[in-house]
This record gives sequence, structure tokens and C-alpha cells, in this order.
Amino acid sequence: MYVATFGSGNYYLEQTLLSACSVKMHSPHAETLLVTDDASAATLDGWHDTLYKYIDKVITVCLPADMDDMKRSRHLKTSLRTIVSGDYLFVDSDTIVCRPLDDIDHVEGDVCAVADMHGTFFGQPNDYVYAQFRKAGCQVTEDFTYYNSGVMLVRDTPKAHRLYAEWHARWLETCERGMCQDQVALRMADRQCGNVISEMCGEWNCQIFGRFLAYFKCAYILHYFSHCHRDSAKTMFLFRNDGIYSRMRAGRCIPDDVAERLRQPHKAFASHYMVLADEKYDAYLRLKPLLALDGYPRRLSLVRAFARLLSLFSL
Repeated sequence: MYVATFGSGNYYLEQTLLSACSVKMHSPHAETLLVTDDASAATLDGWHDTLYKYIDKVITVCLPADMDDMKRSRHLKTSLRTIVSGDYLFVDSDTIVCRPLDDIDHVEGDVCAVADMHGTFFGQPNDYVYAQFRKAGCQVTEDFTYYNSGVMLVRDTPKAHRLYAEWHARWLETCERGMCQDQVALRMADRQCGNVISEMCGEWNCQIFGRFLAYFKCAYILHYFSHCHRDSAKTMFLFRNDGIYSRMRAGRCIPDDVAERLRQPHKAFASHYMVLADEKYDAYLRLKPLLALDGYPRRLSLVRAFARLLSLFSL
């Protein structure tokens, strides 16, 4: 299940199609659905052959014309449970499926998600998110689990419906305060509903950031975060490269060489990046100017120098 709003100013349609292609490649019998808005649907001219090769059904929802892309996307995402019936696995557009998804039927829970960045809230560089929770008047405690909403297993149960109703209401409230991201509202809704969300293994949403290595080898879904730097010289994960999506847009199809990479997405990494681990990574996180390696590639030489310095102390 996908939610996407798109137009000439973004590559969300191309990312969605690439992700859906990976679903069909590894789970050919899975049904893929796309929920979008009327303004986005009007831009699909020339895409129908490729679209319906990978997407089995498109559901169009009419939304106010004055909503921007983010608000339209989050409006649909937080109300998805009222739009479709039956159980579903929601996945963000910036994902690549790596293996068959049949095992999802064995995951138990009304709503299931993976912890954001594969760790505890206070074990991550979450200063910005913490400020959002404070602004929203939500208390953050030590046992606080902050979920990533990029992959969610959602059952068609009363608890799931109640959570989504609360999630959408909380999102509308936080959006009025200028916070239009959906994950803060999701955590607030989950707490209000008595912690409905069950945590599932990180293999179902292997977020290529922070502590993802424990789940990488056996990952079902790689989540590569499309908002990071995306030009060919700087990107760590090759499917984050806008050049791929530019080629897709020009040809209204997925190029053969790109589709072939989907067969082994674990190998789609640039060779010039490195991993900081254990104590080195923990020390690295404390350096605020260098929090995101892939987000600040111009500082790569400084990061390398820092890593070499740490290695001297660890001898």
C-alpha cells in the first residue's frame, strides 16, 4: 500500500513505481495499491502503461486545491485506514523491497511498526523531534518508543481504526501549529489509545541511517530516506540518486539497468563511504556539526580524519 502526491517538482511518482517494481520482483502475487489525490492523478498522462505494470489499483481522493504536497500526503497517510478496507502493509515511496514479503502474515498486532532509526528515543540525535514534542505539549519519558511511520502493518480491527482516527485528529492539531510531519502525531495518538502499536523487527523497515547494520543482511525492506542528498557524487545509496528518477521521467519507464539493480539492492552502495561503529559511532553522534554523514558529504574529509584519530585511541 502506497500513498503519494506528485508533480513536476518532485520524483515521488518515480520512487513509488521503483518501489512497487521491487515488490512485484520479489513478491509477484502481492497486490499493490496507490492512494493519491485528484491533483496528482491529473498529472499521470503518459504514465499509465508503466503505472499499471506495477500498481494494481489506484484510489483517488479529492482534497482542497490549496493544500501543498506535504499536507496532501500526510492527510492521506493519516486517514488511510478509513479509505481502504482489509489488512495492509503500508510502505513509503522511498523504499526498496529485498525479499519475499510472505512472512508478514506471521507478524502479530493490530498495528505494527519499527522504532525510528532502530533505537531508543534518547539514544538518537532527536533534538529537533524532542522540540516538536515539547511544542505539542507531549511528555517524553525514558520508556518512550518513537516509531518510524515509513512501514506499518495495519489490521482491519477496531483498535486500528481508533488509532487512525486519533492520529488524523492529532495531525490536524499539530499541523495548525506548523508541525506537518506525521510521526509526532502518531506517537501522541498511540499514547492516547493505550499503546496500540506493537514493535516489529527492524528487518521490516531497515532505515539506512544510524544503527541499521544489525538488520541489513536479512532486511525485507530498505528505507533510504529520499530527503537526503541525492546527486550521483554525494549519495551513499544509489537508489537515492535523482539521476535514476530523471531517466525514468524522460522515458516514462524503469530502465533495464535500474530494474536489474533491484535484484540485489544490498549491493547498491557507493564504494567511497565508510561505517563508524561501536564507540566510534557513539562519539561521532556527540559531534553535532557532523550528525549525518550522508547529509553532509562536503565534510567527509573531516569525518575521515576524526575516524582515524579515534582508531589511534582504540589501539
